[in-house]
Amino acid sequence: METAEIKRLVEAALFSAPGPLSAAKLCALGDGLTNDDIRTAVDALNDNYRSDDHAFRIEEIAGGYRMLTRKEMGEALATFFARRSKDKLSRAALETLAIIAYKQPVTRASIENVRGVASDHIVSALTDIGLVKVSGQADAPGRPMLYATTKKFLDHFGLKALKDLPREKEFDSMGKA
Repeated sequence: METAEIKRLVEAALFSAPGPLSAAKLCALGDGLTNDDIRTAVDALNDNYRSDDHAFRIEEIAGGYRMLTRKEMGEALATFFARRSKDKLSRAALETLAIIAYKQPVTRASIENVRGVASDHIVSALTDIGLVKVSGQADAPGRPMLYATTKKFLDHFGLKALKDLPREKEFDSMGKA
């Protein structure tokens, strides 16, 4: 298959996908396509988008590729599109989600110990919307559930992997700014 055709197929798939697509899924677009073919096509598409000053790019997030708008378009788009209230997380939900993200896998009791308040409703809500999942049970009396973040969490926050979460020294520098 020609490079131009691979680029068109990858671009069309990513444009129409509701979320990230893995390289393995993109390889299914044509017989004999490899991860290297997909990476080459993505790099070439991003080069085209940059050189033609497009408003979007392809990023690798949550274990796959996704078409996203460029960061500098954010303010104009935020003004144009009113965010739906269900997309917004409360301060308590963000706090709970941060604890889970940084300490996972973690029990609800551990979350409550850090927060100092009951968190069962918030953990349940985060599970219902798919940002958190039950990842097992702890080897402790009562075998409490362990919670971890999901791929949807990575996608929602635009992260490739958990290692991309800000670290403590980054928080310190943000507070001084």
